Amino acid sequence: MRSKKHFLVVDDSELSLRVTEMLLNSFGISGDYVSGADAAFTALSRRDYDLVLIDYLMPGMNGIETVEVIRRMAGGQRRGYYASLPIIILTAEENEELVAEMIASGANGVLTKPLQAEDLKKVMSEWTPRVHGIPDESLEAALAEDPEGFAELVRIFCEDIPAKKSRIEAALDAADYEEYTVEVHRIKGECKIINANELAEAAKVLEFTGKAITGAVPNGKSDEDNKMTVLVETPKLLYALEQMRPELLDVAEEIMPEEETAAAAEQSETPSAVPKADLEKLLRYADHALESLGDGDTQLTSEWLEEIKELTVRLLR
Repeated sequence: MRSKKHFLVVDDSELSLRVTEMLLNSFGISGDYVSGADAAFTALSRRDYDLVLIDYLMPGMNGIETVEVIRRMAGGQRRGYYASLPIIILTAEENEELVAEMIASGANGVLTKPLQAEDLKKVMSEWTPRVHGIPDESLEAALAEDPEGFAELVRIFCEDIPAKKSRIEAALDAADYEEYTVEVHRIKGECKIINANELAEAAKVLEFTGKAITGAVPNGKSDEDNKMTVLVETPKLLYALEQMRPELLDVAEEIMPEEETAAAAEQSETPSAVPKADLEKLLRYADHALESLGDGDTQLTSEWLEEIKELTVRLLR
């Protein structure tokens, strides 16, 4: 499976750079390979990377000092890019105090040289999963169980992401926190379906906060604090969804190209000519209604049942 990840590797040893390049190539990862801190700063000023691997013991500025400088850099295509960029230090030293110093400098992790494929794979899974918001093991499990089914669910999920964003922004613009709560609840349920459990948890927090604002549940915070949480955390959720979208569509395309998906959809329509996508949406709404009922939220259950009724009426016309 292909990857669009691009790493920066910094090492003063040409041999070490070549070994790392071979490992990354075996994982389908492209990279830039530079010698020394100055070359690293130049590379980082020219483009954004998904992860940086830096050797500790280099002439001039060592790995710890290099990380400290990177964390203070400004710019990047994304807000706070240099502060959040995953950086791993490579070292042949076996010294717990030194490792602690590396982490304190701002490194996200430390790998022992010579670099091992399994160690590198573990770091990649943690810091640069193939799909943002879905751990590699969860993605692999979904693909192993039913790849074509997962691809179909992914396409349905991705198709609605722009509309999700528009609905949530409209609800916030209108200060309609009831509608906002319904929307983040829907995101929570759909993220669970595709194994994006971290995003599901983030949406769950926003759902509970929205309910607190409307007075449906208490959470011990002031109305002002709850609204600030929504204001700060909602853009993060929407940004994460936008990041996921192209990566998820890449996964779906590899499993089943769009032309094959379209052909399969035509063959799978019911005798009544109801599109399979609409039937699946109806099932998802039913799942949401059952989940709300299980949570004891009768208001939200009623809203989902109304959605089911409206969709059913439309399909029967």
